[in-house]
Amino acid sequence: MNWRRHWKLVAAYLGFLALLVGLFGAARVTAIATGGTSAPPPSDDNIAGTKALFDANALHKMELRFDTADFERMLATFRLDGSKAFVEADLTIDGTLLKSVGIRLKGNSTLMSLRGGRAGGGGGQVAVPAGQAPGVGGGAVAVPGGQATGGGANVNQPETLPWLIQFDEFVAGRRYQGQKEISIRPLAGSTPMTALNEALALKLIGLAGEPTERASYSSFSVNGSKPGLRLVVEQPGDQFAEDNFKNPGVLYKTLSTGSFVYRGEDPLAYTESYRQITAKKEHDLQPMINLLRWVSQASDTEFADHLAEHVDVESFARYVALQNLLLNFDDIAGPGQNGYWWYDLETKHFSVVSWDMNFALSGNVNQGPQETGGFGGARAGAAPGGALPGAVPVPPGGAQQPGAVPVPPGGVQQPGAVPVPT
Repeated sequence: MNWRRHWKLVAAYLGFLALLVGLFGAARVTAIATGGTSAPPPSDDNIAGTKALFDANALHKMELRFDTADFERMLATFRLDGSKAFVEADLTIDGTLLKSVGIRLKGNSTLMSLRGGRAGGGGGQVAVPAGQAPGVGGGAVAVPGGQATGGGANVNQPETLPWLIQFDEFVAGRRYQGQKEISIRPLAGSTPMTALNEALALKLIGLAGEPTERASYSSFSVNGSKPGLRLVVEQPGDQFAEDNFKNPGVLYKTLSTGSFVYRGEDPLAYTESYRQITAKKEHDLQPMINLLRWVSQASDTEFADHLAEHVDVESFARYVALQNLLLNFDDIAGPGQNGYWWYDLETKHFSVVSWDMNFALSGNVNQGPQETGGFGGARAGAAPGGALPGAVPVPPGGAQQPGAVPVPPGGVQQPGAVPVPT
């Protein structure tokens, strides 16, 4: 009965609505502000802090707090299978509190004593190869209490452990002064000078015109412990790429578990060899696979004639020279395969980025470029013809050794050292 009474009003309303749609349906509605324009409010995703994190003239203060039970579970996981799980922690940097950051163990040989302690029942020792320093090349000595000889790794003193701190592990998108993550370097290697050595080496690499990580010193304490002096190093990522390269590109990290070997076209075959760090949504591992395939399949002549089409040879030569001058045996061709590959999307060239320089400046200063280096001055004499005892000569463009970088014509692959171009 109500419908019969009001149908004309409803029909008139619908007719008016149809007229409005016909006249203005294609028009865009735009909000107009009458009080002038203003920038959007700043996002709190990028924490400014109170001091520039990598100001070399400032001494920073870092305080880390986490639940002891989480720490014990993290250690148990690492001792079981070597995996490094993140746990939640609160971090205060120069008075700025960042709640719920992610932390995990960082390193390889530095941490081996922690697993060795497990295998030896907490007080067992891990055998160290003859002539090798404790804590180097996968060997370390564990003593009661988890203390590693020379390695600085002590589970009873987590403030001495090497840490990776990730700001967005539990808070999506968060950065600290543009950094996604930072590395708290080992308290000491086999000598207490390694923090100074690494800081100096990184600075020298930058002065030579090669990409290098920024670093600064900070006091560092865990759960109210007595603070110790630690070197804080930039972890290569988006900000690093923006600061160090003029062209867009992709950054890949070499992993200690892999090798410089072509394993086919399936990216999953390289999960233990490389990790893509940047541009994950736009690019993939294919450029790295292409390089490995070319090195594997190129003849000697092709390698010599076309290396410059794949690798920034000038940058690579500087990298090789720097690693030799800095007496760093633990480089991208060393036991830890420490380094990154940068792929320039415009030039289509690869270059090598230095990483993990805490064993630099620790060798024998009288060592020649054709001699095998090691930690603490270990040195092998050169054999006739420039070949090294136990070394594998590589002809121009010849087959690469596992974990080795491409060798320019005339180079000799040295165990634990980058090849030297002639």
